[in-house]
Amino acid sequence: MRTRTKLVEAFTRLADSGPVTVAALTGAAGVHRSVFYKHFASPDDLAVYMLRDLFTALSDADVRMRGLFAVDGLAASRSAMSAFVGFIDARRAVYAPLLGSHAPAGAVRRITEAFTELTATALDQMTTRPPEVDTAVLAPFLAHGVLGVVGRWLDDEESKGSQEQVVEQLVLCFPSWLAADSTKTSTSAHAAGNQSSTNGRR
Repeated sequence: MRTRTKLVEAFTRLADSGPVTVAALTGAAGVHRSVFYKHFASPDDLAVYMLRDLFTALSDADVRMRGLFAVDGLAASRSAMSAFVGFIDARRAVYAPLLGSHAPAGAVRRITEAFTELTATALDQMTTRPPEVDTAVLAPFLAHGVLGVVGRWLDDEESKGSQEQVVEQLVLCFPSWLAADSTKTSTSAHAAGNQSSTNGRR
């Protein structure tokens, strides 16, 4: 775990300056090349490992925000997407080749599978999820959609879309119950209740 932590920290320091090599990673982490290969097959493998860790953290945080801290769906969804897009943008030179249109199929599959698995776990724990929603269908739909949008954004090196704009577009694509504004939901429910009461008196 200490060696992996060193490699992750080295990757983080190097990722904002361009593609990361094994030589650069091992030099920055202070470990031998053979040690690196005991943990990862390549720098891309390490990049995917870091994304899986990120997905795990975001999934846990999302569930906690919606449940324990009673944060509404809109804020929770925006927070998760902001963290994800910000993480990718800060390491654009590394993740563009892994998520863009020319990404190797193996890396895309592993990233998508990790995103799908952890999204399904989070969805299963959401009390606001309508009973008819099948998480086995929704999770891969969301994973492919989010990664597709981010990959397209990464493809355009001169993209005029800011992180905030990408996040807002992603949130707009989410199911209404997943990114619902609790204030609006409460207002609508209150209005519906008043209407029901009025009809009952009639």
